[in-house]
Amino acid sequence: METARGGRPADLVVRGGTIANVYSGELHEGDVAVSAGRIAYLGTQPEA
Repeated sequence: METARGGRPADLVVRGGTIANVYSGELHEGDVAVSAGRIAYLGTQPEA
């Protein structure tokens, strides 16, 4: 939760990927952040 709130940096960030929603079949462009082996964030972030 700390990573999702911005309180702790992610262990891994993949930017500009295609994210598949396995429930709806939709594809979205975005970023994925992983922290402690779990997905902490999906979406897009402006460049810092």
